[in-house]
Order: sequence, then structure tokens, then C-alpha cells
Amino acid sequence: MTYRRAAIPALAGGLVLTALLWWAGASAHALHLPGATGMMGVPATAELDH
Repeated sequence: MTYRRAAIPALAGGLVLTALLWWAGASAHALHLPGATGMMGVPATAELDH
């Protein structure tokens, strides 16, 4: 019973962490799309890319 109580939050946390890492990777990829530097400016895009 106690393992089930610990396993469910651990699995949920793992799923949330995976989703956040996937979202961060998609956001970093969006910085290289055409027009990203025109929208935010070259220095801001370069800073966010690093």
C-alpha cells in the first residue's frame, strides 16, 4: 500500500518533467524560425538561445 502511495506521485512527476522538457525543446526550436529575430530583436533571441 505504501509503495502505491509513493509510486503514483513519482509517475505523475516524471510525466510532468517529461512534458516540460519537451515544451522547452520546442520553444528553443521556435527561436530559429524565420521572423523570430524581427519580432524580438537579435540580442534578445541570442540571449534566449543560450
